[in-house]
Amino acid sequence: MGRRPSPKEEHPSLPTPKGTMACRPPSARSTLSTPSDASNDELDKTLMGEIEPGLWVGGLGAVKEIRKRSDRSWTVISIIKAEKLSLFLSKTIQEIRSRNLADVSGSGVIKKIKHIEWNIADKSQSDLLCPRLEEILVAMDDCLLVTNNDDDNNNNNHGYCLVHCAFGISRSVSICAAWLISRRRLTLSQALQRIRDVRPDAAPNMGFLASLRSLERCEGNVAAAIERMHLSKGR
Repeated sequence: MGRRPSPKEEHPSLPTPKGTMACRPPSARSTLSTPSDASNDELDKTLMGEIEPGLWVGGLGAVKEIRKRSDRSWTVISIIKAEKLSLFLSKTIQEIRSRNLADVSGSGVIKKIKHIEWNIADKSQSDLLCPRLEEILVAMDDCLLVTNNDDDNNNNNHGYCLVHCAFGISRSVSICAAWLISRRRLTLSQALQRIRDVRPDAAPNMGFLASLRSLERCEGNVAAAIERMHLSKGR
């Protein structure tokens, strides 16, 4: 399979907050997640790859692919900006929701889809490190992480998370890497290698890489990494 083209959309950068905060790790969270599922063999791995059980990364084509796992609840995180892509995604998600209103599995569970969109450009000057990043990571937590107080051992209750951009090369990869650094305590190198195991073309742009290095130095704390980046730019 040939290499996928790099996305060329143009988007405005996001604002970043003011204030100071020393580098410190985020609060501890459980790291339990769903087990590997043989049913995922139905999904087209050229469109999306499973980084760890339940966490998927891909391009635009992966959104329709999730219909093959209608037995799962999905959180779809779209990292895009182009208006046409946004309209396409809204229509696709609505079609999936409508079609599955009466799609009940044998256990009586109806698939649910939560859709989150972040408008950010695949440009080096775009601000990956901003409050919106932490909101996205928390949404991923809600889908992927099982709290220590969860006494329900029925794994079918746990959801899947798809993080995608236009081509699954830069923006979605950067978000997944940020989650692995912050929640799994991986180094940037380890995070990227894990992603490239399932998405060989994964390649965050230079600006996103700088942001991820700052996040790594701050042990996954987004607010501290934001401040670190501000201080470095002010020198």
